[in-house]
Amino acid sequence: MGPSRPELLPELAPAVREELDRILASPEFVHADTMSKLLRFLVEKSLQGESHHLKEVIVGVQVFGRAPGYDPKLDPVVRVAAGRLRQRLLQYYTRAGRVNGIRIVIPKGGYAPEFGSGDAAAEAAPAPSPYRGRRLALAVVGLAALGGALAAILHRPGLPSREALLRDSRPFTNLAGYVYHPSFSPDGHTLAFDWSGAARDNVDIYIQRIDADTPVRMTTSADEDIWPVWSPEGDALAFIRLTDPTTFAIMRVPMPAGEERVVARVPRISVTRPRLDWSADGKLFATAQWSGGSQRVVLVDAASGAIRTLTDPPPHTLGDSEPAFSPDGRMVAFRRTVTSGIEDVYVVSANGGEPQRVTHDNRGVAALIWTPDGQRLVVSSRRAGSVRQLWEFPLSGASPVRLTSPAMDAGNPAISRQGDRMVFVHSFEDKNIYALPLDGSARARRVVDSTAVDCDPSISADGQRIAFRSTRSGADEIWSVGLDGGIPRRITRMSGPVTGSPRWSPNGRRLLYDSRPTGRADIFAIDEDGGNPQRITAGTGGNSSPRWSRDGRTVYFSSDREGTAEIWRQPLDGGPAVRMTQGGGVNATESWDGKTLYFARRGPAPGIYELAMDGKAPAEGKRVIALDGAFLGHWAIGRAGIYYVERNGEVPGFPTRLMLWDPATQRAREMVALPGTPSAFDGGLAISSDEKTVLFTVLDRAGSNLVIGGR
Repeated sequence: MGPSRPELLPELAPAVREELDRILASPEFVHADTMSKLLRFLVEKSLQGESHHLKEVIVGVQVFGRAPGYDPKLDPVVRVAAGRLRQRLLQYYTRAGRVNGIRIVIPKGGYAPEFGSGDAAAEAAPAPSPYRGRRLALAVVGLAALGGALAAILHRPGLPSREALLRDSRPFTNLAGYVYHPSFSPDGHTLAFDWSGAARDNVDIYIQRIDADTPVRMTTSADEDIWPVWSPEGDALAFIRLTDPTTFAIMRVPMPAGEERVVARVPRISVTRPRLDWSADGKLFATAQWSGGSQRVVLVDAASGAIRTLTDPPPHTLGDSEPAFSPDGRMVAFRRTVTSGIEDVYVVSANGGEPQRVTHDNRGVAALIWTPDGQRLVVSSRRAGSVRQLWEFPLSGASPVRLTSPAMDAGNPAISRQGDRMVFVHSFEDKNIYALPLDGSARARRVVDSTAVDCDPSISADGQRIAFRSTRSGADEIWSVGLDGGIPRRITRMSGPVTGSPRWSPNGRRLLYDSRPTGRADIFAIDEDGGNPQRITAGTGGNSSPRWSRDGRTVYFSSDREGTAEIWRQPLDGGPAVRMTQGGGVNATESWDGKTLYFARRGPAPGIYELAMDGKAPAEGKRVIALDGAFLGHWAIGRAGIYYVERNGEVPGFPTRLMLWDPATQRAREMVALPGTPSAFDGGLAISSDEKTVLFTVLDRAGSNLVIGGR
C-alpha cells in the first residue's frame, strides 16, 4: 500500500483526534498533565503536516518551556518524557486500546507519531511498515470517506527474557568504593545510582547515560544520599537523605538541575537504609518507617508529604521493608523479616489489605523488583547459599528461575521499563582474621585468610585452635584452624542457612553455634571433629548468640520467644530455660568468677551491661560501657576485665583501638591501636586465655559496581 496523500489528512484527522481524546481520558493519562500536553502537541503537529518540525529542541521549547538554543545533551527532558510517553501508550493499548479503530504510536528514534490499526484480528496479520514523518500510514479504520482500506500494522518485537539479558552482561561502572541502588530513567537511556566516592567518604547521587563513560554528580550534601528513583515523567529525581540516626528525609529535585525540597521526614533507626519507590501515577512514594519496634511499609503523598501505613507486620518480627510498586501502581511487593536471615517476599494491594506470600524460602532477601509485565518478581536472595543470586519468581506460583551465577554476589536489580535492559549490583567482601600480641612484640598477622568472609573468631581454652564463621564454601559454615595457621577444616555442613557465633566449650571438645535450617534460629552443639549436630533449643521464637557458662553445664543465648530478644539460660541436662533480662540483650557472657553476667544491648543506649547473678531475674542490668551499635559483637571477657573495640574519634577516617575496662575501677584504658578497617556488625573479637593475644576481624577489601545486560 502506497503512502497517503496530503489531501487525505483532513479526512483522517477526526478519527485520530477521537482516539486522542480516548487516550487522554484513560487512567494512564488523566492525571499526567505533562504527558497529555506532549502527546497532543505531537499529534496535532503531525495532522497539520508539520511533523518535520518535531525536533528535540523545538519540542523542548514549545512543550517544556526551555529557552531557545538550550543544549539537549545537557538537558534530556524531551528524550526522557518521550520514553515515558511510549510506555504509557503501550500500557493503554495493552489494557483497553486494542479494540479501538486506530492506534497512535511514537516510534523510537523520533517524535513524529504513527497511526496504525488497532483491530485485534488485523494485528495478527503480516505487518507492512508504517509510514513515518509526513508519510502517514493509514490503517483499516472503517472510514468510508477514504474509499478503501490501508493496512499498516504496528510491529512489537518480543522482549528478551531476563536470562537472555544477563547472559552477556558486562561491567557498567568500574569505580572505587561502593555503587548501589541503580534506577533506570523512563526512556531507559540513563541510570541514577548512589556512590560512596573513591575515598568512601560521602555517599551522593549520580547519573550516567548508558552510552557514557563517567557519571555526573547530582548531590553534594554532607549527609548520605541513597536510593534515587525517577519521576514517572523523568523530569525529577527523588532520593533518601539520612539526616540523623533517627530520621531520614525524602528529597525531590527537578532534572536536570533545580532546587532540592523535602517531601517528608520519616522515623528510622541508625542501622536501617530504607528503600524508596515512586508510583506510576507520580502521586505516592513507598518506603519503610520504624514504628513500634519494627519496620512497616508506608505510602507517602508526593505532594503533601502525608504518611499512610500500608503493612502491619506480625508481632515479634523485625518487620517489612524494601517496597516496590507494580508497573500499574496497584500492588506493592515488599520484604518481611522475621529475624536476621529469615525473610520472604510478599505482595499487597496499594489500597491495603492482607498481604500474600510469594516466596517460602526463609532465607535472606536483599532486594526485589517487578518485571515490566507485572507478572513476575526478580529477587536478590540467599535461597541457595550465603552468596546472593538473582531469582525470577512468577506470581503464578511456578518454580523460580535463577538468573545469575552462584559465584557472583548480585543485588539491587533494576529493569528498564522497555524491558530491554537490566542492571544489578555486583558486591564483594574480603574479611579476614588477624592475631596481634598485646605486648607489642610483633605486628598483627593474618591467621585466617581467604577471598571470602572469615569472621567471628573463638579461641579454644588451650589457645591452640580458632573456630570461625566462613563463606568460603559458598554458604555460612563453621570452620577451625590452628592459631599458628595451617589448612582450615570445615566442622559444619548446614548447606545454606545463616550460620555463625561459634564458641568453644570450656574443655575444648565441643562447639556451640546458631543456625536457621528450619526458618528459625536455634542453638546447636557439635563435636570438634564434626559429625551430627545436637539441637539445644526448642519451641517458638528465634534463638541465637550462644555462650557457655564457665563450668560448661549451662548455655546462655538470646531469644525472642516472649517478644523482644532477651538473654535466657538453659541447662544442658534438659532443664527448662530461664529468662535473665528485660529490656533486650545479646552475647551474654559470665565473668571469670561466675558472679556477674555481661551482655550487649541494642537500641537507644547501645553498649555492654552487667547483671549480678545472685539478683532477681529478669532484670534490666546497668550499662557499664557505651558501644557503637556496629561493634556490639566486638568484645570479650578476660580475667583483667572486658576487652572491646572502640572507634578512635581523634583520628580521621575509620580507625579503631582495643580498650580494656576494669570492673574494679569502672574505668577503661586504651591497650593498642588496631590496624585496618574493622568488620562492622559481624562478631570480631576474641582473647586468648592467657590474655596475651587478641584476634580481630578486618575488612581487607570490599566494593561494589554495576553490571548491565541488554543492548
